[in-house]
Amino acid sequence: MSGTLAFLFLALAVLLGSETEIGAAPQTPVLTGPALAYQGSRVQFTCEVTPWASPLTFELWKDTEGLIASGQGLSVTFELLVKEGSEGKYFCKEASGGGASDTIKLQTVVPVVGARLSSNPHPPVLFEGQSLVLQCLVRSGSRLSFTWFHEKQEVKAPSPQFRINGNTLSVDAVSEKHAGKYSCMAQNQVTLNPRFSSSTDLQITVKQHISDLSISFSISKEVAGLQANINCSVSRGSPPIRFSLLLEGKEVEVKSEDTLSAAFTLPLSLGVDLGLAQCGAQTESQRLVSDPVRVHVVPVGGTVRVMANYLYDDSATTVVAILLKCTAERGTFPIFSWIFNQSSLPLGGTVLYTTPALVLTDIRPGFYRCRVRDRFNDSSVWRESDDVFIQKTELAVAPLELVALVFCVFLSMVIIGGSVFLFWSVEHRFKASKHHHHQGVQTDAEIVNAQQVDPSSQPQTINIKVVTMEFEA
Repeated sequence: MSGTLAFLFLALAVLLGSETEIGAAPQTPVLTGPALAYQGSRVQFTCEVTPWASPLTFELWKDTEGLIASGQGLSVTFELLVKEGSEGKYFCKEASGGGASDTIKLQTVVPVVGARLSSNPHPPVLFEGQSLVLQCLVRSGSRLSFTWFHEKQEVKAPSPQFRINGNTLSVDAVSEKHAGKYSCMAQNQVTLNPRFSSSTDLQITVKQHISDLSISFSISKEVAGLQANINCSVSRGSPPIRFSLLLEGKEVEVKSEDTLSAAFTLPLSLGVDLGLAQCGAQTESQRLVSDPVRVHVVPVGGTVRVMANYLYDDSATTVVAILLKCTAERGTFPIFSWIFNQSSLPLGGTVLYTTPALVLTDIRPGFYRCRVRDRFNDSSVWRESDDVFIQKTELAVAPLELVALVFCVFLSMVIIGGSVFLFWSVEHRFKASKHHHHQGVQTDAEIVNAQQVDPSSQPQTINIKVVTMEFEA
């Protein structure tokens, strides 16, 4: 009996509830769906009324196209293929004439594809100081952001070395640090399922400007005779470099080198002046000309001399080294050797020096002599200096401060003495003029005054001792 009553009450409740839903108008539907979607993808919009227990007919509308689709149920899901024209505002409503849902503004996103780099200048080869502009281009894509990489490291913005504006990276004045590999990555600005496209690496080359062009020449003895070997070089720069040899301003030979130097040769005769030679160096952006050098080779000859300089410690009393210098009266490319007590230096062998100086730190007293000949001719005759006796001496040389003080005192005394003498001379002339004006009349007092002379007005003698060391071969 109780079970029957419960069933009757349940049936009555359902019946009363159905009458209430049928009699009432449905509430405003609610539309859910995405606001962003990739073109070519499929999206879903769902329209429903809650709470509602019976099926309804729902319609999906677009503001610019009208009715898109319809369906029946408690909740209806509409699936759309996103195309180029799918952007717009969407809403849904119940077919029986109820109110419309809120709108959803759908924006379509073109998936990024085909990122690549372009450069200005192109090809990307620059000299220091030029400007560089790189652009990250894509074959297709929208709502993009860009990330830049230099040598695989991300370039942060702002950067002291680069300026970044959207898909553009620029450098106002490139230097060597801007050289290397660059790449970019383009990304769709979508929270869910973002897509990326990365470019391949682009090599940027930054060339150095050439600087400090110099010229030098040496001489060698060949089978055909003497030859001038002229070398042109720069301290820095990016090859290839076009080097040229100019003789008296006229270009005589040109070489293009992948190094920082070039060598030229000219036939040469002793004593014959070929004139002024210069080097030229040229790149795509520069042209330099070196200082001139005269190509004129004079053989070693004339008198050979040795000069000695004694080097003292801080106290200026102890000799710590002796600098010997060998000079020949003439000779463009001399070579030197030294003899100590009739034996070659260093002892036990002969060493040829291209510089004329010999420094003695282990000073052994004895006779020193130098020899000179032409560097380019091993069979040329040695020319020798006279023997020079060298010994380590301890000299009581006055300190520099004392010499300066004595000189200042002497100079002051000369100035004072000169001033007194000048004053005395003017006064004496004035008195003589006055005496002549009075027709030669002179009293005894005047004679006595004239004989009283201030001893300070007499010239003073100061003795200064100057020690001079001079050596001649």
